[in-house]
Amino acid sequence: MGTFLVFRLVDNSIVNVVPYGLSACEMEFEDWESRLTTLNLPVCDHKPEDSAETTNPQFCVTLKEYHRYRLTLYKEFATETGLAYKKVVVLEDPQGRYWHVALRCQRGCFPLKMTIDWSELHEANGLAFGDTCSFQFIPSKNVIRLEYV
Repeated sequence: MGTFLVFRLVDNSIVNVVPYGLSACEMEFEDWESRLTTLNLPVCDHKPEDSAETTNPQFCVTLKEYHRYRLTLYKEFATETGLAYKKVVVLEDPQGRYWHVALRCQRGCFPLKMTIDWSELHEANGLAFGDTCSFQFIPSKNVIRLEYV
């Protein structure tokens, strides 16, 4: 007995793989992406079109190739919005569609990553590498609104 893998077919050419160890718990691997939450990144300067001033928590990301399958939420954002201990978050895309996206964490609470269904949202909205997106938490709807910057 040893490590076993669970494969989830996302589409014809995309497979998500989750490794499990002898304890039947998901294995955690140190990767360079996990260091993103320790960086002191600038606050998003994009203001939503429907509101010139907002006090809602938000952040911006310029999409890279590794964002196709998962996106790391910043620690400050996850803590301020109460998402740090959630398993699922609802995202509202620019077309007003809602997506239930799984949240996965490593080593306690952080880094917190949007995983399952993120790739479907990514594809359905035609997001491409180099696109800049704003993620704004809307407390009245308890959703994260995705906007293109």
